[in-house]
Amino acid sequence: MKKIFIVLAIALVTVMSHSFSFAQSTAPSGWLIFDNVDFSIQYPGDWDSGDASQTGLIFSAFSKVKSNKDKFRENVNIVTEDLFGKNFDLDKYASVSEAQIEKMIEKGKLIESKRITLNGISFQKMIYTGKSSDIKMKFVAYFCVEKSRAIVLTLTCEESEFSDYSETGEQIISSFKLK
Repeated sequence: MKKIFIVLAIALVTVMSHSFSFAQSTAPSGWLIFDNVDFSIQYPGDWDSGDASQTGLIFSAFSKVKSNKDKFRENVNIVTEDLFGKNFDLDKYASVSEAQIEKMIEKGKLIESKRITLNGISFQKMIYTGKSSDIKMKFVAYFCVEKSRAIVLTLTCEESEFSDYSETGEQIISSFKLK
């Protein structure tokens, strides 16, 4: 019994170290990797990772402040929602999410909503705009429904800064991998 435990422990360490070195070698130069039990995601090394203490918030990364006039730090975050017993699939979750944009966000407007595949996972991708604290915002949200939960990855930008951050935000989101 003791030998089996030792062999399993060595095998686990070997697999974990291989996974870590593989992830490191595929990250763009200067990028960091956030890795937990369920997923991994990569983000620029000059972005700050945020506090994930809010309910459902799993990960957040914030851009640098451009100047003292910068009112908002563009960011990418990952939120999960427990759907156990709620009978939600991706189609239903997409429909409900689309309807909430105009109801929950001041001056919310859906620009695009389409199904895509990212790293072998079916996502709904939504692009929408709205206002928050008198700041015009633009959002790109990707969400999937896996194992009785929704996983939502969102790039949030000041609308006027969107073109400066959209490529980096999409690279961050595209690096997302479920385990």
